[in-house]
Amino acid sequence: MHSESTAKAELLNDFFSSLFTREIDTDIPVLKPMCDVKLLDIDVRLETIKTRLNSLKEVKLTETIICHLGSISDEIAYPIADCSYIS
Repeated sequence: MHSESTAKAELLNDFFSSLFTREIDTDIPVLKPMCDVKLLDIDVRLETIKTRLNSLKEVKLTETIICHLGSISDEIAYPIADCSYIS
């Protein structure tokens, strides 16, 4: 019984040792930039976000759930504006 367990363990060890190998981390490729122009002058204002959300049409999510982002614009405008300054 002991030799059977040892054989299984060695078989599994050989299998997983071949799957998980060490990668060479000194030869990482460098990606070329995808575009030359960067947007650095974006000015996201809280009032602009609220106005845009209020102007959106209602979205029918299901037969019974209709979402109008304008109705929650005060609650979600600040997190959207805050995220724009982080990124």
